[in-house]
Amino acid sequence: MPDECFVNIWKQLVDVLDLALLSKSTPPQTRKIEQHDTDEACDMNFLLTLQLDVLIHVGSQRVPL
Repeated sequence: MPDECFVNIWKQLVDVLDLALLSKSTPPQTRKIEQHDTDEACDMNFLLTLQLDVLIHVGSQRVPL
């Protein structure tokens, strides 16, 4: 894969992570505990996937700073 394409993919990935991790939304005040539990499970799955599939490549020579 050409370096330019590789760098563009990483830039897009960083943009997606920025939106996912730093969203400026507030949950509704009338939520059931089950909804909170479901949201928390989704967040934990996202973070685990991020750790296992993305973060292990940070520091690679091809990954842009």
